[in-house]
Amino acid sequence: MSSFGKDLREILISDPSLNELLDGGIFYEILPDNFDLTKKWIVYSFNVTEQQNLLNGKNAYSVYDIFIKIVSYSTTDNNDITNMLIETLNDKELNNIKDIKFINDNHSTDLEKGIFMNNLTFSSFYVE
Repeated sequence: MSSFGKDLREILISDPSLNELLDGGIFYEILPDNFDLTKKWIVYSFNVTEQQNLLNGKNAYSVYDIFIKIVSYSTTDNNDITNMLIETLNDKELNNIKDIKFINDNHSTDLEKGIFMNNLTFSSFYVE
């Protein structure tokens, strides 16, 4: 049985080029406590923004927003991971995920911790 969360995770963890860039890992919703600031991380989450039902009440499709935060100690690494994520996810199709599109990103810095972050937003079409 497929679900949006399982399909999305499979896309993220199965790409060897993306995983090669991430020495910290890929996590759903929160990073581990006291995560290593010298490593590169991805944290992702998602929510449903639209749903269309059939006449019998069953769900036909849903539209999801996907939120991905990149955390790294280098702006160069941050940009490389951003580009790789956009390349990996744009137009991606797997199981019931029929399309993913990049929407926008938002860069930020935590000067106290010495890390750079980029929050990316994607939209996805998911058929039930």
